[in-house]
Order: sequence, then structure tokens, then C-alpha cells
Amino acid sequence: MNVCEYIIDNNLPHKLLEDGRIEQVGNYEIVNKSITCLKNFVQNGDLNLRYNKIESLEGFIQNGHLNLGFNKIKSLEGFIQNGELDLSFNKIKSLECFIQNGKLDLSFNKIKSLEGFIQNGYLNLKFNKIKSLEDFIQNGYLNLGSNKIKSLEGFIQNGELDLSFNKIKSLEGFIQNGDLNLINNKIKSLEGFIQNGNFSCFIFVYN
Repeated sequence: MNVCEYIIDNNLPHKLLEDGRIEQVGNYEIVNKSITCLKNFVQNGDLNLRYNKIESLEGFIQNGHLNLGFNKIKSLEGFIQNGELDLSFNKIKSLECFIQNGKLDLSFNKIKSLEGFIQNGYLNLKFNKIKSLEDFIQNGYLNLGSNKIKSLEGFIQNGELDLSFNKIKSLEGFIQNGDLNLINNKIKSLEGFIQNGNFSCFIFVYN
């Protein structure tokens, strides 16, 4: 069902625009209603669309807090973020060409790479499939817990960073720049590591 149909059928407050699109009036909670499409809908307020069946955001412009957790979104191509955004528990594989513009939660997706993506604020990427941070520039709070990262080579920390539950073996050449969580990795030594902030880490000792 298109979200516009749901709004009309359920007499939610809205404005009919001259071009036929429907504009949101007030905050909406449309949870678990089998919504599949946002075509011809204009967001103008807080919008909760968790537990629906939305697959695409192409052409949709965010305008207010937007919660799209637990949908079937595979791509962010053609989507413009403009505010706090929750896309947790979807099927997103890539952030290529996507521009972050506000607090962003992408936990529990299928993202494998951050190549070409520029962080711009709070970013949660825990429980994805990221293997490398090479050439990625951190810019704000970053949660990469429970991924598949093995190395920090070529990565520059710039803010609070959570790398817990990964596969990192060495910190050689890595310069800390902010609070750092490396609990539950495979680090055997801190040789060559330069600490500069709060630091949490278990060191594995083998006989």
C-alpha cells in the first residue's frame, strides 16, 4: 500500500498540494501497516514507519525525524537525508553516492564497504559486514562494533570510536584521537600504539 492511500483511508491530517502530492501535517506513527511505497508523499514532521515493507527511497526527501527501521530497503540511491534517520534492520549493502546529513543509524544491515562515503555526524554501523576502514575519514561519533574489521591501517580516528567485537590483531602505527573501545578483538600487543584519550581493550596472552 502507498503511504498516501493509508493517510486518506485513515483520515490522517494532511494537505493536498497543487501537483497532487500529499503533505504531512503533524507527526505520524504508521507502524506495521504493510506500507510499500512513499511515492507522491511529502514529509513535514516526525515520521515513524517501522516494521513496514518499503524497498526503495528513490526520489524521497526527508524533512524531519524519520524512522524506517525493520523495512526491506536495499539501496539509498536517489534519497536525500535531512535530519535524524533510523535505517536499522534493513538490507542496505552500499553507501556509495549517499550523503549523510544528520544523525544516522545503519546498524544491522549488510554493508561491506565504506568506500566513497563521507561521514558527517553521529553514525552507527554496528552489526554489518565491513572489513576495512582504509581511506575512510571519521567525522563524529562512530560505532563499528560487531563487524569484520581486521586492520586499522590507513585509518585516522577523529572522535569517539567503538570497534568492539571485530578481528583486529594489531594497533601498530595507529594514533588514537578520542575515546576508543577495542574490547573483544584479537590484539596481542600494544607495541607501536599511541594512546590519546580513554581506551578500553583486552589483551590476549598466549603461552
